[in-house]
Amino acid sequence: MGTLNADNLSSVTSEQISDQDLNTYYQKAKASNVSDAQIEQLLRARGMAVGEIGKIMQRLKGLGGIANLTVNAKPDTKQNNTTRKQAPTKEILAEVELDSLEQMIYGMELFTNPSLSFEPDLQIATPLDYVVGPGDVLSVIIYGQSEASYNLKVSPEGNVFIQNAGIINVNGLTIAEADQKIRAHLAKTIYRAINSGFTQVKTTLGGIRTIKVIVIGQARKPGVYSVSSFTTLFNLLYTCGGPSKNGSFRNIEVIRAGKRIAVADLYQFLHNGSTKANIRLTENDVVKINYYDKRIYLKGAFKRPGIYELTANENLQQTIDYAGGFIDSAYREQVRITEVAGKQKEIKTVVASNFNGFKPATGSTIEAEYVYARFKNRISAEGAFKRAGTYSVESASSLLKLVQLADGLREGAFTEKISISRLNAD
Repeated sequence: MGTLNADNLSSVTSEQISDQDLNTYYQKAKASNVSDAQIEQLLRARGMAVGEIGKIMQRLKGLGGIANLTVNAKPDTKQNNTTRKQAPTKEILAEVELDSLEQMIYGMELFTNPSLSFEPDLQIATPLDYVVGPGDVLSVIIYGQSEASYNLKVSPEGNVFIQNAGIINVNGLTIAEADQKIRAHLAKTIYRAINSGFTQVKTTLGGIRTIKVIVIGQARKPGVYSVSSFTTLFNLLYTCGGPSKNGSFRNIEVIRAGKRIAVADLYQFLHNGSTKANIRLTENDVVKINYYDKRIYLKGAFKRPGIYELTANENLQQTIDYAGGFIDSAYREQVRITEVAGKQKEIKTVVASNFNGFKPATGSTIEAEYVYARFKNRISAEGAFKRAGTYSVESASSLLKLVQLADGLREGAFTEKISISRLNAD
């Protein structure tokens, strides 16, 4: 099914939109005082075909959305001007447009798509670098010459207690370090056969604790979260809804004990599949989503038109790469850029050879045009040809060759005269 909130509606048809989605879209627009004509403009701006827009508007009438209009209807002169519904202001239209554009922010679909989930996997083997803390349960298995098992809950002080062996502090140790410490302690106390190798010890994580982490800054749902100790940065970002419309996807900090220990750039994951920044969180970690610094809007003949966040050193070619490049019917030789220049806007044309050297300014709109619907070498054979149609100049360099390519003339064709229309002077 399609959606009217998509960034590119050029391939969306009326039949792909459900009645429920259509009605929801219309009600949201009406709540912001957007007129029917302005709805049509928004759909057209996103590339929807004129015929499909007409079908959409007709369906809205059938659903009872659009009021039945009477041509040349006279205005109600009795209506009090103070109670008339005011036309939407430019600010309201800009807000509606921004709500729609929010869905065009590259990466936002990770957090708004209900079919995606980034819940932590609790069924995996315990990572050797997992740090033990209060609330964890350690499973200690003794096997070989002696056999026993213990489920040891880590106390608030970070200790575990084994009967006849005493207290062992494991707080802050990795699971591998805790295994070694417990083995050494048991070898000195109640399981001395460990030293000879006749008895073995294996320590694993039997139960995970809950930790509290904090999300601040430009998150959709900032706050304090209680999560499992297996939670990673990406898990938490999904839980908090990800960055807001003003939040950065490229400057997300993880702060531990007052020090910044990591900075995540989600574009590395979105574009390259890298999970290097997806670190495991610990108690009282702070995740700060900063404001974005630089954004541009790609529109037109790109594979994924939308809003992209750039770092200070990224150029136009890298921006186009984030969008997947040009579509097949794009004019690739240049793009048109609209920038904010003080109190006015400025238009620039950047040719393909300069894409790598041009750095777009924040707030820029970059538009790629489509190739013209015209041909440089087309000959049209029309009328009484057996195979009327279009042919290349190279294959039909003379009138005789064109007739031969078209399989000759039909029976009854008037052969005394032929009309030739030439668009080019040559």
